[in-house]
Amino acid sequence: MGRHLFLERACVSVGLPTAARARAEGRYVFEQTFGGVDKDEGYSAVETSDGGFIVAGRTFSFGAGESDVYLIRTDAAGETTWTRTYGGEEVEYAYSVEETDDGGYIAAGWTSSYGAGRDDIYLIRTDSAGDTLWTRAYGGPDPDLG
Repeated sequence: MGRHLFLERACVSVGLPTAARARAEGRYVFEQTFGGVDKDEGYSAVETSDGGFIVAGRTFSFGAGESDVYLIRTDAAGETTWTRTYGGEEVEYAYSVEETDDGGYIAAGWTSSYGAGRDDIYLIRTDSAGDTLWTRAYGGPDPDLG
């Protein structure tokens, strides 16, 4: 029996990321909304090796800057196990996330806080708990979006 995850970027008027898991026959297993009081968006979600999910996007509700990368880890029932934000004083996004072979995660997006110029490619590597192992910014003085 196949399983599918649906990720909606807009829920209500504040743009909270909503994830819903359904079986192949279309019956929902869970539906969950994540985020805070400001605009928060999910752009990518993948099922993890333990049946949970990792969701990547951006948050205006939490973090250090205007918007920051937002990672949300859930269990198989859609309950949040942890959330993390990454970024500086300006704008960061994550458009993609994958689980790594060691159970950690790598997210890709862009940053205005770090790098050689505005809007550089931004990679974040974490352990399984979402703690930062390293970050990298790539690009020149002109926009380089990842």
